[in-house]
Amino acid sequence: MPLSIVRPDLVVGLRRLLARRPALRWLVVLACAAVAASAVAGRISAADAVRTRWSTSRAVLVARRPVRAGTRLTADDIVTVRLPPAAVPDSAIAELADGLRARDDLSSGEVVLTGHTTTGDGPAALLPAGATGVGLPLPSTGWAPRPGDVVTVVSGADEVGLSSGGDAGAGGAGTVLTAAATVVAVTETGVLLAVADADAASVATAGATGRAVVMLRPSG
Repeated sequence: MPLSIVRPDLVVGLRRLLARRPALRWLVVLACAAVAASAVAGRISAADAVRTRWSTSRAVLVARRPVRAGTRLTADDIVTVRLPPAAVPDSAIAELADGLRARDDLSSGEVVLTGHTTTGDGPAALLPAGATGVGLPLPSTGWAPRPGDVVTVVSGADEVGLSSGGDAGAGGAGTVLTAAATVVAVTETGVLLAVADADAASVATAGATGRAVVMLRPSG
């Protein structure tokens, strides 16, 4: 693409016009200075913003140790640290509120976020968005589920059971009803699972007819 060439006669004409009219000349000078000052100010402002995001700090809560879902958080579980604002998620929590509980498992060193905690009471408060609580009977044998365990639910024989692993599709074991449900609460007779809304009806039906098999998924 050819370069545009400024006509010399236009440059000469402009110089003569500015020479005859000093006020206009100074107006042009001031306009150019204002544009330059604005550009410089913008660069300085951007640099200051970056410097602030990394040179200042913000208090956030961080898990002191691994925490299971459903745990009521205390100073033994949580520590306050200061991090650069650029390294802090928008939903990070700054203060430990009374009654705050972990909605999900927390790893050691993890920043505590509002979406991973709740101050509500009861199992319903631990259900994440997009999940429905489904209760299943707890058999007298099998592994002991704990809040925070992630499980797979399949349709099985006419008896509810729990197993500690295995292939859901092996030997006609049944259809996978939900691939990853989270144990929310456990009682002496049953277990409450947080199941994706789209899978909740089929899991509840299998549980009501005694055909739900809950399998523990490997951690991590």
